[in-house]
Amino acid sequence: MSADNLHSWLRSVDTCEVLEEHIMRFVRSKNSEQFIDCIAGNRDPILSKLAKSQDKIGWRRFMEGMISKEFCKIQDTHSRLVGSHLSGDKWAQGLSTKLMEVTHGQWLVRNFLIHDNVSGMLVLEKKEDLQIAIEEQQEM
Repeated sequence: MSADNLHSWLRSVDTCEVLEEHIMRFVRSKNSEQFIDCIAGNRDPILSKLAKSQDKIGWRRFMEGMISKEFCKIQDTHSRLVGSHLSGDKWAQGLSTKLMEVTHGQWLVRNFLIHDNVSGMLVLEKKEDLQIAIEEQQEM
């Protein structure tokens, strides 16, 4: 799953637009910003409380599905206002799952790039070393 798939999921479950925007900015920041930076310009005290709470947890843990309880509260209020059938708690469970899927997908790609028997980096390094050794033997 990619960040784009996460974004599609957020839209499909009637995520609060403000949460959607800030979640995606935080995910795409790749740990270069804190959540408080992602809400810059928004003076809503509820969002500030969320940001401070999530920043204590951190980006890495967020991407592992560990999210602030404040997400549940905000989404639950939004769900009630728009008449969504999905509670804040169920939405948060889904978000945690989707974040873990993004992280797992990245891990799978990384492992493939490094360990694949045909085109992985480790195999390519061995092939390169073998090619150098062959060329050195031919020069003798």
